[in-house]
Amino acid sequence: MENIVEQTTDLVTRVRDHDRSQLFVQDESIGNCPQCASEIIETALSYTCEKNEGKEKGCSFVFWKDTSGRWFDRSTAKRLLEQKELTDLHGFFNRNGEAYETSIMISTEGKVTSSKSTGNRANSSDEAICPCPKCDGTIRETDTHYACDQETCKFSGVGKVICKREINRDEAKSILVDGKSPLIEDFISRRGRPFPAYLVLEGNKVGFEFPPREAAADARKFEVQPGVVAVCPKFGAEIYETETHYRPRTSATGCKIDIPREISKRVITREEAKELIEKGQIGPFDDLIAKKTGNPYTAILYLKKNQRIGYRFAKRE
Repeated sequence: MENIVEQTTDLVTRVRDHDRSQLFVQDESIGNCPQCASEIIETALSYTCEKNEGKEKGCSFVFWKDTSGRWFDRSTAKRLLEQKELTDLHGFFNRNGEAYETSIMISTEGKVTSSKSTGNRANSSDEAICPCPKCDGTIRETDTHYACDQETCKFSGVGKVICKREINRDEAKSILVDGKSPLIEDFISRRGRPFPAYLVLEGNKVGFEFPPREAAADARKFEVQPGVVAVCPKFGAEIYETETHYRPRTSATGCKIDIPREISKRVITREEAKELIEKGQIGPFDDLIAKKTGNPYTAILYLKKNQRIGYRFAKRE
């Protein structure tokens, strides 16, 4: 028993006194700092100039291992430091979970930037689809994308497969010409679950716009009054009534307001919804009913930064 206690105490002490800065002290430097020519040392999370003494002290060069959506191992980091640019580097993944290649460059401060991959660029021999929505070029169909044929264009194009769903020409054209696809029902998430979404233009890339969530089957339904309830102060979207919610007619504006017309068995009136949207909070209300216990409780309702409903409870005395 004493031996177990001794080993456990030793392990706790070693973990407590562990210094991550000493992990790679015995390893060879991966190169010289592009700012001051000192050696680059490896830490747990970065490749840093040995003269870097922290914020605004010494040399400012630091190259984070996890950057631009990719983990940089020693070999790749060393090549990038030596060559200053790597062409069509693999190992990047977009938010749809799709792998892609891109060319990257590193600045003298250690900042990594990427340029448009040649794999996303169309040639003049590829079949034309429509004008590019971002420049004077033409969108053409390649093996993997509907992409612009101009090298200087920053538009990333539309992938021909997004979340395991093939995007046909008509759908791609809707995105590129109208700014939005029809509702696509059979995308597959990273967890293997199907989900519906629209594909929309977002600057120089394509993103998802999700349809409003359907109300619960047992949700109480109310009569709908026409007209605008309020205007979202963050995105300028007009908010309307539905049978179950106060919400924008479309999520294309970016507005995420989605206020149930009944919260904890309390009806939220049109006037209260307007105040909540425009002023950020309403209440306190003392007639809210807890779902699990059926007991009444008091709370202020407010809009969080993500525009979801939050609760503020009085401090217990």
